[in-house]
Amino acid sequence: MGPVAKAERVSLKGGVAVFCDPATFPSDAYLANLPPSVGVAVGIHPHLANQSQDTLDDWIGPLKYMVRKEHVVGFGGIGLDLMEPEKDWHHQFQLIDWLLTALDSEES
Repeated sequence: MGPVAKAERVSLKGGVAVFCDPATFPSDAYLANLPPSVGVAVGIHPHLANQSQDTLDDWIGPLKYMVRKEHVVGFGGIGLDLMEPEKDWHHQFQLIDWLLTALDSEES
């Protein structure tokens, strides 16, 4: 590596912090102290897809609460983690469907 040529440098204007474990979703105080140039994305990481339905149901409340917050600009930390065993991939597909359905019902 080494120094970046001046013509190739970028100017960072902001960023997005991704929280994909409901146990570590940011507090209201944390969100209030973020600079305006930093957004937040929340979701449930695919490696958590094999949790019980009761656990997933417990997580949807905090997730719905978070997506209403001003600093929350995206839905992130979801998708497929193909590093997990192939026998568990169906749980990840189910989690995506469940999340999108649960959050879509919030808009209704």
